[in-house]
Amino acid sequence: MYSSIEKKLILKSELNSSKGITYYFMTSEGSKAQTLSDFCRKSSSLRTKLALLTFYKVRYSVWTGVFVLIFEYLQLMSQALLSSSWVYENSKDKEFLSKAIIYFLKLVNPSYLLTYQSSDSVISTIAIILFCSTLLKLILFAYVLYVSMRDLAINSWLLFFWRWTFKLQTRVLYFLFSSFWVRMIVEAGERDFDLFGAGKAFTISISIIVIALEFVLSLALQTQLCYFLPSKKDFLSAKDNSLEMTTLLQKFIFQILTLSLQSDSQALAWVIPIIAIIMDLCRLSKFFWTFPLYSLKALFLQGSLLFTMLSENIAQLINIILQSKQKRVASINLVILLWILLALLTNKILYQVLKLQILSLINKIYDRNCFLRF
Repeated sequence: MYSSIEKKLILKSELNSSKGITYYFMTSEGSKAQTLSDFCRKSSSLRTKLALLTFYKVRYSVWTGVFVLIFEYLQLMSQALLSSSWVYENSKDKEFLSKAIIYFLKLVNPSYLLTYQSSDSVISTIAIILFCSTLLKLILFAYVLYVSMRDLAINSWLLFFWRWTFKLQTRVLYFLFSSFWVRMIVEAGERDFDLFGAGKAFTISISIIVIALEFVLSLALQTQLCYFLPSKKDFLSAKDNSLEMTTLLQKFIFQILTLSLQSDSQALAWVIPIIAIIMDLCRLSKFFWTFPLYSLKALFLQGSLLFTMLSENIAQLINIILQSKQKRVASINLVILLWILLALLTNKILYQVLKLQILSLINKIYDRNCFLRF
């Protein structure tokens, strides 16, 4: 008989023909036996419970991972190129390839496909849908936190939507939602656009609030549930979330710069590629230092996207430098041509460097195992 002050854990096991060995825990008072899984679930922290709810038995196809990774970096490329006003100048001089690439980047960032007019019902409808979607995501996040805290069961459909929200929020959804509101702020400042006829101040205020909510939600998900265990089941299984955090911060910083320098297009044309190149180099150094993704195919794809993005920003910077030196109009055709050439060259270098580094790691592991055997 145990004293009421002392609490000891008594471990018992019993062999079950169908389930193997089941472990039971009993309090010192012998009040109630519980399985090991129940004990761990009830004794876990909130973050652990939230992680189990989000990741347990989750399976995403390889093509889902490929789409998410490509779309994440295409958003950065579109943001860097479309934020410069000179892209839309001299449209008659653009080649078909340049027009096709610009239109494709606008599809990635649909906010540039819209015409912002105060009387346009399409803009009002999209604004209502996006605002309600942001609120629903926050409510869903709060509900999942409540369920995790109280150890309650969750509806299968709500769990389905939560897991997809977590999967896409930081990498895809944040930019799709926030870029629309950023464009509304720009249009409100330049053309006196107002939403629902409520005035320019209301339009800017509601846009800033939604952008802040989207960013805080994305940041909370990345900082609280960031690490993925090595798994062949998930194409995007990674060691940490440093590259995703850098990408999220870059999207947010570029949006702030777009709003801050909207009246000075020349300064914006210089600042965007310079900051983008600095962040690209930081991202590449982290990439080669840690090899963040476990899948080799995902690693090669991510490296290719990183170098393609760096090539675009270098091409933009070269174009701006030539424009300032020769006092000529910026050329989107030159940017596209340089972008393609640099991307082909850097991707060729990437594959060679990655192969050499992977072979070097394999040789080190082999040599270490041989040394341990002797």
